[in-house]
Amino acid sequence: MSSIPRELVAEATQLPPHALPDGDLPMARFAERHAEFVAAAARDEGAGHAEFWTWLVMEELVRERPAQALEAIRAVLALLTTPEEVASLAAGPLEDLLTHHGVVALDAMEADATPRLRYALTGVWKGDLPKDVWHRVEALRAGSPELDEGAPLPAA
Repeated sequence: MSSIPRELVAEATQLPPHALPDGDLPMARFAERHAEFVAAAARDEGAGHAEFWTWLVMEELVRERPAQALEAIRAVLALLTTPEEVASLAAGPLEDLLTHHGVVALDAMEADATPRLRYALTGVWKGDLPKDVWHRVEALRAGSPELDEGAPLPAA
């Protein structure tokens, strides 16, 4: 797994770099923290949560580093324990990644589409996705248990 550059964390959180721990943020640590935030958000307890900063970092990754954003999404997805948590991740960072970087993100997803990722894609709505991107999302998630239909969470 990669690390998230300290400068990106500082920019996303609007903190001076010297206020952060030394070094880059290991992806595994970020994933653990963001999974905590996603779980809280799924319970409507995200506002004011101690790990809210991870949402800011994820937003920055989605905007500026799509490959690393997908790595982060996959790492967080592996840690989630309920369909509600997956729905929160799907409707947020995953949908945003597809909106901003659909073709690039889908190329990577199609190369390694785990059952859990395909399940998460069933929680993405078309919204403003371009038609060609949406068709690829539909094809990638075809045959997967449906998140919105109450299907259980596939094993990580």
